[in-house]
Amino acid sequence: MKIVLISDGPLSADSPARKLPFFFAARLVNMVSVTPATVADAQVVVIELQDATEAGLKALKASWKPLSVVPVICLIDKKSRCEITQVAALGGSELYDR
Repeated sequence: MKIVLISDGPLSADSPARKLPFFFAARLVNMVSVTPATVADAQVVVIELQDATEAGLKALKASWKPLSVVPVICLIDKKSRCEITQVAALGGSELYDR
């Protein structure tokens, strides 16, 4: 399974997404660098929204259409109203509380 991890910068030490490369073929893409080409080979996309910037979210939203054909998992802090709003604006994903 090919997993594309998307994060706005390095994954935090406490992000559950850090463990995925130990079990699956996975690569990290910086959120501001997301394009349809960078996610074209993904079978699953995991998005870490912690500390996402406006520029990163804008790039992610611009590339959302190609992501809509694969399962997308968003890791959010359900106590963070900002992260909930951000993921709601994207739509079409599964939410998991980190």
